[in-house]
This record gives sequence, structure tokens and C-alpha cells, in this order.
Amino acid sequence: MVDDTENPWHEKIAKSEHESYNIIISSVENGFSAHWHKEIEIVYIIEGSMQIGLNAVRYPLNRGDILFIGSCDIHRYYPNPLGCTKIILQLDKSVFGDYADQMVNRKFTMPHISPECSLPAGASNSCRLHWSSSYLASMRRQSKNCRDTSWRAKPAFMICQQF
Repeated sequence: MVDDTENPWHEKIAKSEHESYNIIISSVENGFSAHWHKEIEIVYIIEGSMQIGLNAVRYPLNRGDILFIGSCDIHRYYPNPLGCTKIILQLDKSVFGDYADQMVNRKFTMPHISPECSLPAGASNSCRLHWSSSYLASMRRQSKNCRDTSWRAKPAFMICQQF
């Protein structure tokens, strides 16, 4: 356990008025102090490793890992001098249409997903998020030419399936 909840600040995500999401591709990790925002944030590690504190728990993230940060969750990015190439998706609740309030007002029970993890036995009602490999491949190609800048793309990055 790590106390990442001390003195968090409210980050107001800057996006254009016609956009309901941000996509950031970055290889630098200087760290970011404890904060929260109303948007849901999804972090995907392309290369390297990093650590993110989420609601007083520190998550070590490696290549292929995904971390889901719920609306208003207190989180922080720990510095990594070696860098870490990652995609950060920040989603306004309007992305979810009619399901917006259901998505934003819930906490992720399994916020960290790694390539090695699997659903627990009997998880028939669980919703597993699958990343579209072709979409991520496209993002990886873009990341080679678009380091440390905000890159916009259509949010066709996940499919929710019932098991």
C-alpha cells in the first residue's frame, strides 16, 4: 500500500469542445503528482515499464499491461528515468452514450490487466475488454513518429464481451 491520496489536485483535462476523448502517446515519464479528474483513463504500456499509484495501491506496469483508472479515482505516475512508451486514453462520459452514468459512477474491480492474467473461474458475468490488435498496431506505428505529443484517433479501441 502506498499513500497516493494525500493532497490530490483536480486536473481539468484539456480537449477541444467537439472531442470527448484525448489520446496521448508518450515515451517520457517524469512523474505526475496525485490528482483526479472526471474522465476515465486507460493506460496501455507499449514498451518499458512504469509504476502508477491508484487509490493507495501502487501498480507496476510492463509491456502489454493495461490499467483502468475510473472517474474521480486518485492516481499518480511515478518517475522513470529510463522512460516508458505508453498510450493514455482519457474518455469523457459522453463517449459511453446512454451508458455514461453507469460507466462513470462505477469503480473497476480489476483495474490492472496484464498479458499473463486470465479471468477467475466462474466469471461468466464479467465483462472482459479486448484490445483490437490491428488498432493497437496502428497506434504503435503512429507512436514511432509522434513521440510525446497528443495524437487524435477514433475511439474504436475496445470491445466488451460477456463471458
